[in-house]
Amino acid sequence: MDRVHPVPHVENKSRRMIIFVQIVLNRYGPNILMSTPNPTKIERASNACYLLPVFFSILGGNIGYVGVKDRDSGKAAGILVIGIIIFVIELSFFCLSSSILGS
Repeated sequence: MDRVHPVPHVENKSRRMIIFVQIVLNRYGPNILMSTPNPTKIERASNACYLLPVFFSILGGNIGYVGVKDRDSGKAAGILVIGIIIFVIELSFFCLSSSILGS
């Protein structure tokens, strides 16, 4: 059994907590407190992010880009490009319809 070093006079509850921490550190070592991220796990953005520019045009493209750029930069650029393309299409339809209805 692991040996627990005596603890200076503290309250009973605090003393039990200190003893528990000492037992855990003696058993598992100090590296239990240093967690390292798993480098093999890559968090990918969902394909549902492409719906933002479809429904909200350039505003949705910007929001989608900001939300996805840290996880998947390629998909973030695609979302932004789709938002810009849909904005240009909407703008051209608006200009075309106003010129047809205006004359």
